[in-house]
Amino acid sequence: MFRLFFILVSIIYSNIGNATEGKELISAGNFLAMQSNYSEAEQYYKKAAKLNEPAAFYYLGMLELNGYGREKSLDNAVKLYTKAANLGDAQAQYELSVIYSVKEYGLIDNKKYLKWLQKAADNDHKLACHNLGNLAVRVGKTKTALVYFQKAAQQEHLPSIMSLGMIYYSGVGTSRDYTLAFKYLTLAAEKNDLKAMRLLATLHERGLGTPQDSDSAISLYKKAYKAGNLDAGYNLALLYLDKSLDAKNNKEAELLLKELAVKGVEKAKKYL
Repeated sequence: MFRLFFILVSIIYSNIGNATEGKELISAGNFLAMQSNYSEAEQYYKKAAKLNEPAAFYYLGMLELNGYGREKSLDNAVKLYTKAANLGDAQAQYELSVIYSVKEYGLIDNKKYLKWLQKAADNDHKLACHNLGNLAVRVGKTKTALVYFQKAAQQEHLPSIMSLGMIYYSGVGTSRDYTLAFKYLTLAAEKNDLKAMRLLATLHERGLGTPQDSDSAISLYKKAYKAGNLDAGYNLALLYLDKSLDAKNNKEAELLLKELAVKGVEKAKKYL
């Protein structure tokens, strides 16, 4: 009995040791690859592969796909990615979804594309979650889309955060919820998304999902416009016009509308 227990414990600790060693080998290989020393990096990846480290097969596949230190080989890359993916490597699963959906690889296969995209999303790969969310939106399954966008948003994936903000702002496929729209658009604006800044400013201006605050609206419109969002500049001009009892605001609106007209914003011209 004791002997069996000893064997089981030995196996467990051996696996832990192999996992640690495998990750250390991967780290060493990555360091060498970043120095463009691909031949030595490959040796470390191969040692990790012998320990059945999933990421090792992924990185070996990446060398093949991109032709790092060798001729490019899509076939070899797919075999290695598939090995890594079957071992649960989320990045390999996602890369396979790309390979089976992008024309340039010549391997379009919708069934395999969806299979690997789903597996990657199940492993919380943020790009896979976002892509599945987009697919769900296209077929009208907004509730499903929200689940996947939220999974990606939890990993601070900006496009998914923005998608959540837009869905709740517009109410397409779900109930309009300005409080949630304000939450997600704030997160996106903090990451310098210009459209999020503009929409967040509108919520502040109109008091939707947050108390009405013209000063915050003006500040956000200005920031977005200065960074290149012309719609934010137009909205700012209209806000100044709404506050036209103030002569300074009226002058600001006139100057801004002229500037926008010069930049080709046709709708600004009707106010001049």
